[in-house]
Amino acid sequence: GFEEAGKIFHNQRLIYTDYETLKKALGKYLSHFDFEYLFIKGDAPLHHAPGFGLLYLWELPFLLTGLVFIIKKGINRYTLILPIWFLVAPLPTAVTREAPHAVRSELILPMFQVFTAIGIFKVFEIIKKESRWVWLPAILLAITILMVNHAYYLHQYYVHTNFELSKNWIYGRKEAVAFTEKIKGDFDKVLVSMQVDMPYIFWLFYTKYPPQQYLASGGTVSGGFEDCRNHFDKYEFRNFDYNRLPADQKLLLVGVPKNFPPDANILKTIYYLDGTEALKIAVNKYRNNDR
Repeated sequence: GFEEAGKIFHNQRLIYTDYETLKKALGKYLSHFDFEYLFIKGDAPLHHAPGFGLLYLWELPFLLTGLVFIIKKGINRYTLILPIWFLVAPLPTAVTREAPHAVRSELILPMFQVFTAIGIFKVFEIIKKESRWVWLPAILLAITILMVNHAYYLHQYYVHTNFELSKNWIYGRKEAVAFTEKIKGDFDKVLVSMQVDMPYIFWLFYTKYPPQQYLASGGTVSGGFEDCRNHFDKYEFRNFDYNRLPADQKLLLVGVPKNFPPDANILKTIYYLDGTEALKIAVNKYRNNDR
């Protein structure tokens, strides 16, 4: 009916139906060639070290040299695949919600390396014709820049990534599992909020819960990332309202800070490596205080 037709013709994938959508898709496509995206910031913290792009800055002059060489040399049946690959690879991401996106457009990667390699070859082909007083300092300068750029990347990756991006890498779940496992015997149930980000996966992994036993109890419910029906052992993975939980059961609760009011009985707070709160573990307001 009309509803089905609307779903077909009014969606962002049929870009020809709407000028604004077409313009947005074109902008997303071109963003994959943006200097800041490629060499300075990248797309999202999850895909690279902070303060670093997807490519090294030292690659830029060689990349441009390679591109110029291909264009100047002329496209033939042997090299035609290169520009086609380079230009087509970002198209799928252009019609998605997030762009530029390093993972969704990773098919383009070999082309950057190919053009950079061609550029390196052509540059050194040129300078080797000069005297050693020209090409030797040039090579030493290139190696120095490469080493400094790479050293900066290693510093950003091994020092800053853990500190600045532990939230993006969902830090704290292992610590939460260890704590709940240690004291779950004192509780009727353990409720883990879905805002902890697909929590059942972490609890299954870190508790090393037997797969056969998990499958025998029903396994994972296929209902999407936010499905609240998954459970095993004493664990239930669903959202909860702290002030509306039953008072006749002693519940251990795991959630993000906003899941708990100021007067919640917090047993443990887990912090991200930058010092901000990651998770809280609390007890509900139950009546039987003698348990």
